[in-house]
Amino acid sequence: MSVHDWDQWKEDNPDWQRYFTPENSPSLGIEVGEWRDKLVNKNPGWGEVLKKTAKALEKPFSYNNLSHAAKRFFSLRDAKD
Repeated sequence: MSVHDWDQWKEDNPDWQRYFTPENSPSLGIEVGEWRDKLVNKNPGWGEVLKKTAKALEKPFSYNNLSHAAKRFFSLRDAKD
């Protein structure tokens, strides 16, 4: 059945409804699940990165907690002002 025939068939049969089950539903390429879990499962090294990031975010912001590169960035930025 062509697309045009399908459109006509739907117009001729307005009471018909499509019924999708998990077995016959169209796949939209949508992934389901927690993105962090999927990232760590595919690339285990990211688990450590996410843990360190979460730990760093728990600390209150302080200039002394920054890395050398971040301190350099802020000092250069502030020097421009």
